[in-house]
Amino acid sequence: RKVRIMERTESSDERTEISSEGESRSRSGSFWGEEGSQLQRWASTASLSLENPTELSDEIWQTKLGHTQRWHSAYEDCNYLVCGFGLKTNIGKQHWGCCYLVDYNAKCPKKPKKEKKSKKSTQDNKIEAFILESDDPYRQFCHDSNFKSNSHPKFPILYNTGYNIGFFGLENLHPFDVAKYKSIHAFLTSPSPSRSLPLIHTNSFFSPLPPSETILQIHHPESYLNTLSSPLTVAGMAEVPLIAVLPSWLVRQKLLNPMLIQTGGTILAARLASIYGWAINLGGGYHHCSACEGGGFCIYADISLTIKFYQTFFQAKTGRRPKTLIVDLDAHQGNGHERDFGDDDDVVIMDVFNGQIYPGDYEAKQGIKIMKQVNSGIADDQYLSIVQDGLNEAYTVWGNSNGYDLVIYNAGTDCLEGDPLGRMNVSPAGIVKRDELVWNAAISRNNPIVMVLSGGYQKTNAKIIADSIENLVGKFTLLSGQKQDRVVSKTSDSKNKSTSNNDESWLQEGEEEEEMEQDHDSKEKGKEKMNL
Repeated sequence: RKVRIMERTESSDERTEISSEGESRSRSGSFWGEEGSQLQRWASTASLSLENPTELSDEIWQTKLGHTQRWHSAYEDCNYLVCGFGLKTNIGKQHWGCCYLVDYNAKCPKKPKKEKKSKKSTQDNKIEAFILESDDPYRQFCHDSNFKSNSHPKFPILYNTGYNIGFFGLENLHPFDVAKYKSIHAFLTSPSPSRSLPLIHTNSFFSPLPPSETILQIHHPESYLNTLSSPLTVAGMAEVPLIAVLPSWLVRQKLLNPMLIQTGGTILAARLASIYGWAINLGGGYHHCSACEGGGFCIYADISLTIKFYQTFFQAKTGRRPKTLIVDLDAHQGNGHERDFGDDDDVVIMDVFNGQIYPGDYEAKQGIKIMKQVNSGIADDQYLSIVQDGLNEAYTVWGNSNGYDLVIYNAGTDCLEGDPLGRMNVSPAGIVKRDELVWNAAISRNNPIVMVLSGGYQKTNAKIIADSIENLVGKFTLLSGQKQDRVVSKTSDSKNKSTSNNDESWLQEGEEEEEMEQDHDSKEKGKEKMNL
């Protein structure tokens, strides 16, 4: 057996190689040579006596440096190299090194090669991307990420990090909890005491984009939109006076843009609901804003704009105006959309609100077809009974056997007990049950429903909303992924007709389609397709 021992001399940086045959020669620099270039270690022969290497046991313990070090096994019938761990400790003017034996002739075992997944198998694991026809006007509200395939299916719950309003703390001067959007998203994408996995993967959300100026002018006059360049005007609508002294670019970036993105989320949610049967926007619900006037922290009329855009789209496809139901259960009167659609016979408004608080808009009340005024302090039993009565009336007196083409549910949670502005006394369980009642009325009739979050002024609201969404997902098996486009073209020719993506050209086409007459046969075909 041939054993080599590496020794560092005390007097110089030269290293001495001593063989078992007693020969010694000095080498400077990298004395390991090419074979051992990866083992840049040194050791002292004083740390271990190797007079008889065959007497080495499988485990040798070194205690001279004040700690115990396990030695590598010494195998028989092979060559050894004594290497150090590179511990350079001065003890009694001697250099010490923890040594171990290695077989420098043995080959390192090869690591098993990992099986490479074929490109085909990787693609098989991906979910088909969300598809909208290239001429669908709703594509402009979809972020590019919505069209990319990934390993998680898409569900019609809309959220964008741009929803969150941050105004250097000024937003805290208004009681509205602007952090609830990201808090709800966090609850839904994290495990909870009731489940070990997230309810929805973060890649399964739809990410919306804000509407363009052209789209906003479908509902808002240009004169109104121009007033938003004044921080003083915006401060009055947002009810935060200090905004008036800020530059207009900062107001747009920190307040108006987040509200615009949420508005785009509500608009897109209507189209997703027509495909999936339901959609939830984790924002929106600015029900105090009308076409020409904002207020109550509502600057863009997302509900009204969504309905008008959907009406044009639906009529261009089917040849008739859609029947729409607004169920507004925010604690405050939804005077914005009531002013906008009070004279529209195709829009039914059901509003359950506290008549003793803001806004007390008598003129707007004339537009409510199903009005249920309640008093401060109302609790679960009476409140839920009133909600159910209103839904029954909406589907019997004003509706028909087939229900509505679109239901927009303004699910404000400021009716929760302890809310400083809502002044009602509905429990968290009552909020969950209330949402379930509204969804059951729509889902049981196969009516597409869009849920927006609207008001809610307590830090506990986010968790309650997330719990309600989880309850809806379980009750109505919302994550089954079933899709069926409920807005069908009125003729086969119109389905294949090529349309420009330009906003103005699409709106012009909608006006032309509105003027065309629809014969009886094409209507029957449309009904058959919808049933399929």
